[in-house]
Formats: sequence, structure tokens, C-alpha cells
Amino acid sequence: ASGFGTRPLGYALWMSQLVTVGLVLSRVRSYLEHGTLTPETEHEPIARTHVSNLVERNVLAGVLFNYHNEHHRWPQVPSRNLPQLHRLVTAGKLPEHDWSPSYLKSLGRLLHSATAPARARFAGLFGKGSRGNRQHV
Repeated sequence: ASGFGTRPLGYALWMSQLVTVGLVLSRVRSYLEHGTLTPETEHEPIARTHVSNLVERNVLAGVLFNYHNEHHRWPQVPSRNLPQLHRLVTAGKLPEHDWSPSYLKSLGRLLHSATAPARARFAGLFGKGSRGNRQHV
């Protein structure tokens, strides 16, 4: 028996986590696999492979979805064979926007690109040479 009949609160908490944290992680993963990380790739179709570590694969990329470029290019290949397909065919040959060493690295590129305008404005206010222009009395 599952125990859900005797512990309805436990079941409700399990379901709430599934539909909140699970959905957020799914959206983040989906964007990192298909979204643009820099303005230069804004109009290009993207299916990004993430050669991830064990933690990322278990949390974000069930059924080896981290090999997303290969999944889109060869949908007939079973997911269990995607790592081998990557090693034999696409490793080292994918353009930079279709490959990343990890989901965390892609997230960093996205945040760096998204904050570039603000960083440029900030640098203009407090950038190089701003102290040298002050008049000392």
C-alpha cells in the first residue's frame, strides 16, 4: 500500500512539489535547450546539447534529454543510445550555440547576456577614468 490514504497531507505536499518545483525546473531546462543565450543567435533554430554532470542529468535531464541536439536530429534513435551517438557523430562538431558543457554554464551565459545592457550603463557611470576627472580642492 502507498500510505496515501492514511497520509493525505503527505500526498498533497508531494503533489504541490511536483506541480511547482517540477514545472519550474522543466521550464528552465526547456529554455536552456531551445532558447537563445546571446543576441547573436536570436533568429537561429536551436536544439542545445548539454554534456552534463551526474547531478544535472538526474535533476534536469531524465531519459538523457541533455543530448537534445541529437534527439532532434535523429528522433528515431532510442534515448539510451544518445550518449554514444554524441561521442561518435557530433562531439566537437556542433556550433557553439548548439552545445554547452552544462546547464549551469548555459544559465550563466543567459544571465550574462541579459544583464549586459545594465552592466554597460553601470560602467558608463562609474567606469574607467571617472575618478581622474574629479577636481580636488
